Amino acid sequence: MKLGPVIAHLRCYAPLFAQRVAGAAEMVAAQDSAHLTVPHAFVVATGDEAQDNTLQNGTRQVIHDTFDVVVVLAPGDARGQQAADAMHDVRVQLHQALVGWSPSGQHDPLEYRGAELVSVDRSRAWYRFAFAASWVLGEGEPPDTWHDGWLARLPAFEEANVRTEQRTGFQVRWNDDEDAAHQAG
Repeated sequence: MKLGPVIAHLRCYAPLFAQRVAGAAEMVAAQDSAHLTVPHAFVVATGDEAQDNTLQNGTRQVIHDTFDVVVVLAPGDARGQQAADAMHDVRVQLHQALVGWSPSGQHDPLEYRGAELVSVDRSRAWYRFAFAASWVLGEGEPPDTWHDGWLARLPAFEEANVRTEQRTGFQVRWNDDEDAAHQAG
């Protein structure tokens, strides 16, 4: 899943961050950006998980794309109690901004997967909120697998010649009248 639309959506619909939302390739990169004003957030892709293919002659796999919204708050006190209380308000805004929203025409609406404390020190409290959305590989338009692309390039099916048979008892007899009419036409 592309993170850009998620970041833009959070900038618009999570006013707590005052548009201080960015992307990061990994958690370490986010933690290295500690100089930003708090609160702020990073969107980090965490992976995808594919279910087994359900077709024998093609591809249909449900893919679950996952990402985290890593939120950085001021702890407010040495124990981080104020940050823990503020985390509830952050979660409410993230749910209102993301849950049920679809990040692309291909994805189902986002689901909330949970949260956890990443770290806390005297200057920052880091929380990770996990989200996921599913899509189906093999249902894309344009085709999103090699096989589907190959099938799409085949010429259109226009006609078929069918020969019927007449069964009497245990003998099979071809209807020669239809063959003769088809060959003459």
